[in-house]
Amino acid sequence: MWTSTAKFTHVWLKKNEDWVLAEALSYDHQSPDINSTNLNNIEKLLEKSNVPAMGLGIIENGKLTKVEVYGTLDKIQKAPYNTIFKVASLTKPVFALTVLKLIDAGLLKMDEPLHQYWIDPEIKNDKRYKKLTPYLVLTHQTGFPNWRYLTNEKNYIFNLNQVPNINILVKALNT
Repeated sequence: MWTSTAKFTHVWLKKNEDWVLAEALSYDHQSPDINSTNLNNIEKLLEKSNVPAMGLGIIENGKLTKVEVYGTLDKIQKAPYNTIFKVASLTKPVFALTVLKLIDAGLLKMDEPLHQYWIDPEIKNDKRYKKLTPYLVLTHQTGFPNWRYLTNEKNYIFNLNQVPNINILVKALNT
């Protein structure tokens, strides 16, 4: 089953000192070819859209039931089943919603230290990991670089000069 495709853009307005999403717009809507039903059409859609590869997972009743990967890595070699995609910021809204649902369900607190759940092996020797909270992660104040590979060490390092005092954050969250 196909759905239509479209391109998207967003309109942001500055209110006081904050940027606020004012509108999400879609354009260039394309209707699906209802006569095409085979999977080769996914490859054609990728080519037409200038997308090299795509992974598709089907989840039914909370279980991953099917995974398919389409396209190529380099226009020659087929993308394998275990292809790792750089999805950049596409996971941020999913992650944020998951965290907020955990908080809403009382399973996590916004100011709760995250180290009790997991510690990245690259920062385990730096005790500042104990200061990381959902609030700091969701507001991009962890002190981590955007990409590990862009650091000289090719791993996570703290740069906490830009991270506010945790006590100030806790106080702000409770008011």
